[in-house]
Amino acid sequence: MKKLTEEHKKNLSNALKKAHKEGRAWNIGKSRWNNKPSKAEELFKNFLERNGYKEKIDFYQEFPFSIYSADFYFPKMSLVIEIDGRQHKRFKEYMERDKRKDIKIKEFGVNILRISWRALFYDSKNLYNMIEKLLKESEKRIQKESIKSFSLKQLEILGLIQDEEKEKKMYQKGRKVIRKFKKMIFINERLNDLKKIGIKKGSIEYLSKKWNISHTQVRRFIRIHFPEFDKSIRVAYNN
Repeated sequence: MKKLTEEHKKNLSNALKKAHKEGRAWNIGKSRWNNKPSKAEELFKNFLERNGYKEKIDFYQEFPFSIYSADFYFPKMSLVIEIDGRQHKRFKEYMERDKRKDIKIKEFGVNILRISWRALFYDSKNLYNMIEKLLKESEKRIQKESIKSFSLKQLEILGLIQDEEKEKKMYQKGRKVIRKFKKMIFINERLNDLKKIGIKKGSIEYLSKKWNISHTQVRRFIRIHFPEFDKSIRVAYNN
């Protein structure tokens, strides 16, 4: 990473001083209240609207959870979807903030799904299909809005009545759906790796290093989840 020049440091300092003076600096390292949605968030919003989801009815953008704001909140599903840029995996301060944010959101009995912006841009078709399936499954299971310990501001935005018992059941069901969806994303990422390198001698060794598992575990994973590739792998290694 390149070091900041003195000019850059001075510009950053002036920008921070201006933010403090204008009362915009209280949430530095906590939220994004003053920023416009990213390109990835705009794409995701367009996807929702194309599929009949209405803003401020089915979902809310930048919904407040204490000092944080969620990218997309689905009250009927007790679900938050966060679109993460590269900085969320590269910088320690972002990772630590995300952990604190996740803890705070879960205190409200809300499930969280984090999606990489790269997946939205480069594997959008498969990802959107899985998201659409997730949302429809959630709608079938959760029939009524339910919240837990929401602030007056949150209640005002949603117009909901607190029902802790129903919210608890909804949260438990939502966790199962999230785990299933995360597994689908995980398997799909490995399928893309298989398609990228092709079936040939050396594939097992390459995937073993990339996935950080043993050769045996690679073979077992392919045999269970991608039987159509299993035969080709065995042929490649027997020749």
